[in-house]
Amino acid sequence: MGWPGSVHDNRVIKHTPLYQFPAAHFSEKQYIIGDSAFKNQWFIVSSFNCPMGSTLSPEQEQFNTILSKARVVSEHTIGILKGRFPWLWHIRRPIRKEKSKLA
Repeated sequence: MGWPGSVHDNRVIKHTPLYQFPAAHFSEKQYIIGDSAFKNQWFIVSSFNCPMGSTLSPEQEQFNTILSKARVVSEHTIGILKGRFPWLWHIRRPIRKEKSKLA
């Protein structure tokens, strides 16, 4: 996405048109899944975060397990595609400031 690897995932997504204009990309029943690094939004479902010194309920643990299985399948698929099509490793996106689509 044109950001250094040290930048937090949540910061990167906040600067994308996907996040800034979700209604242009998602209907009411569509969403993306993420880990606990992402804040829940109407279009982002993230796992439960367990604050230090506390525990998650069994239901929250089960939800996190199911969500993580879907994320693992997605990440493995990307890895398989990069293995099959090595040129995918070399796709670069230039760093540039995008103009607002509302203007």
